[in-house]
Amino acid sequence: MPVSLGTAAALEQEMSQALAPAHAQAGQAVAAAAVKYADETGWKRAGQRRWLWAAATRALAFFVITAGRGWAGVSAAGCRFAERLLTVVQSLRLQGRRVVGYLYEALVAHRAGLPTPSLLPAD
Repeated sequence: MPVSLGTAAALEQEMSQALAPAHAQAGQAVAAAAVKYADETGWKRAGQRRWLWAAATRALAFFVITAGRGWAGVSAAGCRFAERLLTVVQSLRLQGRRVVGYLYEALVAHRAGLPTPSLLPAD
């Protein structure tokens, strides 16, 4: 089934919006954790150097793309999809949860105006 470039871009934007609450939830939980690990690495966007920051606990990972090595240049909108998808996929993998099932549930909830499924691990 052929899909136009415009349709693919619209779906990327919609999925990014659907994952925004989960990304924020992971960021808050990682920031509040007593023990967390952080690292950064280079990241290219349209040929320009950016920095991919990761902060993680045993069950959650949180990613942010910045223009500089510090947190001052937090990501442009074009990088938000990558941040959100990386955060959700890696967190689900750390928890042994199904990635595709979660992405489907998040998109269905977003389209129905319902809350995004929780990314936090079940205790």
